[in-house]
Amino acid sequence: MSRFVLLILVLIGSLTAHATGEQVGAGFAGNANEPVHGWTISRDPDERDFVVIHVPPRRPTPGLSPMRASPDGAARGVVRLKAAPTSIASLGSTAYLTFEPTKADAPIPLMAVTAVRTSMGELWNYVPTGRLEARAAIPVTRSAVLSMMGTQSGLLALTQSRDAATNKAISLHLYRQGVWGDVTPALPTTFVTSETNAPRLIHAADGTATVGMKVGLTLEIWQARITTEAISSPAEPTGDSVPTLTSAPEKITLKSTAEWSKVLSTPWAESASPDLISFVASSTGNVVIASIPAHGQQPARLIRLDERGQTTIAQLEGIGSGFSTVPIADASRIVVLSPPIEAKTKTSSHSVTPTHTISEYSILSGRNWYTGPTRNPNPITGGDFRVVVAILIALMSMVLFVVIRPNKSPEAISLPEHASLAEPTRRFIAGLIDLAAAIIVGSRLAGVQFDDLFALSTWLSDQAVISVACIAGFGFVAGTVGEALTGRSLGKLLTGCEVVSITNREDPDLPFSAALIRNAIKWGLPPVAVLGLFDPSLRHKGDEFARSAVVIWNYPEEDDLGE
Repeated sequence: MSRFVLLILVLIGSLTAHATGEQVGAGFAGNANEPVHGWTISRDPDERDFVVIHVPPRRPTPGLSPMRASPDGAARGVVRLKAAPTSIASLGSTAYLTFEPTKADAPIPLMAVTAVRTSMGELWNYVPTGRLEARAAIPVTRSAVLSMMGTQSGLLALTQSRDAATNKAISLHLYRQGVWGDVTPALPTTFVTSETNAPRLIHAADGTATVGMKVGLTLEIWQARITTEAISSPAEPTGDSVPTLTSAPEKITLKSTAEWSKVLSTPWAESASPDLISFVASSTGNVVIASIPAHGQQPARLIRLDERGQTTIAQLEGIGSGFSTVPIADASRIVVLSPPIEAKTKTSSHSVTPTHTISEYSILSGRNWYTGPTRNPNPITGGDFRVVVAILIALMSMVLFVVIRPNKSPEAISLPEHASLAEPTRRFIAGLIDLAAAIIVGSRLAGVQFDDLFALSTWLSDQAVISVACIAGFGFVAGTVGEALTGRSLGKLLTGCEVVSITNREDPDLPFSAALIRNAIKWGLPPVAVLGLFDPSLRHKGDEFARSAVVIWNYPEEDDLGE
């Protein structure tokens, strides 16, 4: 059922949006058995909207079937934004984004979106659908986020005060289980920050807190072992609080300490500071990957840094200055997402990025795994397609031989006195009202927000089957009970029509069994009910099997009775 719904909707549209590279995002799996996700922010060619882009893992999640990994070059647009985030990082399959506060004294907003692998081939669903979810704001004011990263301890955010009175102090904050706490010391004591040499958190393959900064002609990399203690204390009472016998709520605070140690010091004579991407502890030594923006006619570069110095991994020919670099595949692969510099035309906000190119390189060997346009993996396998075709053929056969085939001897209808068959327009409006009520209530039962029902990604996920079942189930129950007790559903009540039995003119009330049969066909086979609007007898197959009809009452006026 879910795969049938999936194929129909895949033919209607595509999940991925288009954009051009702008910011860098990195992730940590959070678990040794989980693949690494990449996230980045991309700007539209019109330079107004931004798109959150998900680079799915290149290996499958263990224990799920089918065991398919995302192909090289796969990248998907997830959420469109009006404002550019100030930083992005991920922990597990969740991307975290920070934004500029709306007020100077307000904390820094934190938003999130989570990628959820479905069981239908290589397909990802995103929660919440088409938007970001608010998380606990970083509890600092008049500060800017320098960078974020996911670690074994939780989400780390490195911030710098904008207040000159604090000498632009740098702070390190840890987010864990919905609570923020400060980490001390925020940086190694030997670090001396400046306007041009700001420290930066680096994505680490093992999830260790890692920071790097240029110190003179040397690039230093430090790692920290963070120890965290959760402290519980009674919540502060408010003026309106009333003492109760129940236990008082607790306020959780995090107390974290960091033990910093230098793991790499390598020469760096470049005039520009590197954009540090990923730190990997390999058998050949500690490795840092840096991206260098293009200068004049020089192409952008990916550079591997180790104790021996610099090694150029790749020259990024044809790449503009706004490219994004993201580590994935256990941090051993770098993905470069960028718009070609010759692309000048605007792209549709609902299309996949045809003007984007994506390149993937191995950190350790420098091998180029893929270079070309971004790919959108087809979630339908060949076996899935054959099964769906067989289902479509079976449904078509049922329609041909059961629904469309006319009766050889039309049934004579005996309606109660003062009753006439309801016209198709009235019945159609009543059906729309019943469907709207079923969608509103059924979506709540399925745990899906009403707006998300109109998102394609919802119908491409396993949630589609649950949503359809809840909507049809509520419509069936409400219709059966309403028609059995009063002869009317909500739609029929509002449009002034009623379902009656045609088996007994003296007692036209619809039996419960007939209401059950009628609504089972109406909500179980909706096309059958729709075809009833075009039937000469103005009755669908549910009415025929239930021996019922939808009527309106035409009582004579009082003047006619007097005559």
